[in-house]
Amino acid sequence: MDNFEIKLCKLDQIDSLVTSINSKVIKLEQNAKSIDDRMDQVERSSQLISNDFDTQKVVFSKFKSELDNISKQIKLEGIHSVDRLGETLDDIRKENIKLKSELIDVQMRSMRNNLIFYNIPESEGEHCTQIINKFCYESLKIENVATKLSIAEAYRLGKHGEKTRPILVNETWLKENNLIVIDGFERISCVFRNKNIGTRNEGGIAVFCKSFLCNGIIVEKELNDGIILLKLDHNFFVTDKDIFICFSYVPHERSNYYQLCDIDFHDIIESIVNNYSDKGIVMVCGDLNSRIGELSDFLLSDDLDKYVESVEHVVNPIISDRRSMDKTVNAFGRKLLQMCFNTGLVVNNGRLCNDKDGNFTFCTAKGRSVNDYLLVPPSECRLINDFIVLPMNEFSDHMPVYFELDLSVIRQQNLPRIHKFIKWDNNRCDEYIQILQSNRDNLLSLVNNVSSEIDINNALKEITRTIYESAFKVFGHTILIRDDIYVKRPNNEWFNEKCSNARIEFHTARNFYMRHPTDTNRHSYVTTRNKFNKAKRNAQFNYKKRKGLELCNIAKKGTSKVLVRCKTEKQIKMFS
Repeated sequence: MDNFEIKLCKLDQIDSLVTSINSKVIKLEQNAKSIDDRMDQVERSSQLISNDFDTQKVVFSKFKSELDNISKQIKLEGIHSVDRLGETLDDIRKENIKLKSELIDVQMRSMRNNLIFYNIPESEGEHCTQIINKFCYESLKIENVATKLSIAEAYRLGKHGEKTRPILVNETWLKENNLIVIDGFERISCVFRNKNIGTRNEGGIAVFCKSFLCNGIIVEKELNDGIILLKLDHNFFVTDKDIFICFSYVPHERSNYYQLCDIDFHDIIESIVNNYSDKGIVMVCGDLNSRIGELSDFLLSDDLDKYVESVEHVVNPIISDRRSMDKTVNAFGRKLLQMCFNTGLVVNNGRLCNDKDGNFTFCTAKGRSVNDYLLVPPSECRLINDFIVLPMNEFSDHMPVYFELDLSVIRQQNLPRIHKFIKWDNNRCDEYIQILQSNRDNLLSLVNNVSSEIDINNALKEITRTIYESAFKVFGHTILIRDDIYVKRPNNEWFNEKCSNARIEFHTARNFYMRHPTDTNRHSYVTTRNKFNKAKRNAQFNYKKRKGLELCNIAKKGTSKVLVRCKTEKQIKMFS
């Protein structure tokens, strides 16, 4: 029984253990179920995370491709930007160099006419301009200084001290070109504008003629607006009538000059031509700033005398059509054509002699045009012996217009000198004998009719003349004696090697442009022309500066004289 009870006790223990185990199993089941729920949640969360990851991965791939494209673009843009930046820097550098050169050019222009006067006594409250005018009048003997010399500014150099300071005369120029001298020529007329657009005096017209022609050329009329009328006297020149040449400079149609002056140059020129047509032959020449293209400049004959008896019919010779390289027509061009219709004058450009194509007379970097003309009556075109537009040069944008009038000057010194001589040729002796045989009867009659000393002299002269003329027909030669007029002029003292090289480049570009007239060659020509002029200005500036320093050194040595470098009229030569 004891064993039985012991076993029952063990069974109770087992039951309690089973019960506890059962409760634990229930708890485990509950825990496992909660774990399952949690695992489901984790799985759902991980699925959501996976889906989000996939989505983000796609987006990231798109972003990566876009980033790659942006990176490539940035690299390309960076390269181009660097290139553009380099080009911009190069342009800025070139512009800087250009502005610097232009600034130097402006400075040289502003200083090239400056004068320095030394050892002029200094006083309190002085007026330097008045002092210089007084000095020029009293010491340099320049009459009417106030009317001839215009001084923009005059002042003392340096700080006031014990020594006398020099006076700098800034921006000085002559109001009248009374110092212009051209060898072999005399100035017979010079007019200037009454009104000035800027601070300086406006340009004008100056007429020079050969010294031996001055007695035959008379200034008939001068207008300060820019018109000169000359008369070629028929008593001096071999002509039936006086010849009048009207020189004119017409400002551009958009010039500010017309805002200051209410004037019509074409009307003035037309009135001059009509007033002097009855007195002689009238021609018009100059820079008329009129572009007429290839429009007709004369009216066809209307033959009104066939129908109206009172109409006096004037027959004009048939003239060729005019050609022109300039096809543009402006407002002043139409005024010029109307003036031609009213006066009967015709344009010689593009019609006569060596200008059959109507060459350009004006050339700049902006373009070319025909602005300079010669107008003559159609019946008097025979007087024009030559007409040509000369090559371009460095002095002006205009090409010189050259023409000759077929007039014989009375003075013998103007005729060409010739030399006649006889050179014997044994091969032509028979020809000479035959000519003498043909004159045998005349020679014998002269000898047989001699009855006095006078007859002997006359016969001797006639026989000598006949023998000489017969020999000259066979053995005679005639040569023209040419004066050595092509003397090479020496360069000025300031003309250095840079000027010489720039001149060679200018002539090369000009000649090449004349052979090949393209826009590129025209720009090259204008560039070399500006370079040549700039080289000359620089050389003149450096030369004057060097001479000025020499004068300063002389003045500093204690000399009591006023050292002013003055050029005589013969030393000052200006060419237009």
